[in-house]
Amino acid sequence: LMGNVTEHAGGDKPLSQRWYLFAYSDPQTRRVSFTFLDHGVGIFNTLEPKLTSDTLAWLMPSRRVNLLEGLFTGEHKRTHSGDHFRGKGLPKVYNKYQHADDILALAVLTENVFINFGTGNRVLLDSSFAGTALFWSQQW
Repeated sequence: LMGNVTEHAGGDKPLSQRWYLFAYSDPQTRRVSFTFLDHGVGIFNTLEPKLTSDTLAWLMPSRRVNLLEGLFTGEHKRTHSGDHFRGKGLPKVYNKYQHADDILALAVLTENVFINFGTGNRVLLDSSFAGTALFWSQQW
């Protein structure tokens, strides 16, 4: 994720203005929560469209929720750069969430889509967010 932000997200903005990482630790619950926020163009604008049924995600915004979920689960692999080593970050994050006992929550907001993987809440928003916010929490 950090590699994508430093190399692609944010356009002409200086690197120091492209991303932020917030952390909060609760000693009573032994839980630490992180929010990673980048001021890039959003996940969808960095994808290379393919001529498949998923192209409908660009034509029908309601399909964006499924596309974003598929990018995390690894069902869809699309990168604007076309580099073979790109497009692996989101599936790695999701896989870690699925298989690690200490990660309690994972949620993403990008452009006009919000998904909370823990609760199953999947929302197509009326307004758009410029960039991407990724939230997760874990036990320590």
